[in-house]
Amino acid sequence: MSGIIISLIASIGFGTSSVFAKISMLKMKSGTTTLISLVTSTVVTLFASIIFTDPIEYTKLNMEIWLLLFWIAILTYFFGRLLNYTSVQYIGVSKATPIIGTTPLFASVTAIIFMDEKITIPILIGTILIVLGIILITREKTDVIKSKN
Repeated sequence: MSGIIISLIASIGFGTSSVFAKISMLKMKSGTTTLISLVTSTVVTLFASIIFTDPIEYTKLNMEIWLLLFWIAILTYFFGRLLNYTSVQYIGVSKATPIIGTTPLFASVTAIIFMDEKITIPILIGTILIVLGIILITREKTDVIKSKN
């Protein structure tokens, strides 16, 4: 149960950060918001890591792990955040956040391909629901545009 609670707390953090990013982008561009957010996050993460990580963990680092962490940093920490904030700037929090919330779809597909995880009925149903949600969100935008013309 604690994993579920931790996930919900993370969701609250991600959801509210999109709103705060949108507020900051009323006065500056998404690139500037991303840069300031990344620098701040790096400092906080560094201190938290020093305080909460067992020093033995650092002895486990090898070239494979460094490469994986490098790609994680590029894909999520930089590009993920930049594209997240840019999408929030263009289409708003209420549309961008659910679309960005398709992360489980891509995580499942990636895990099936690279980690040999199995497709289960709940994963299949969840995937279908994610796709239907995206169709509804993007269709709503099209309907609003059509009604204004």
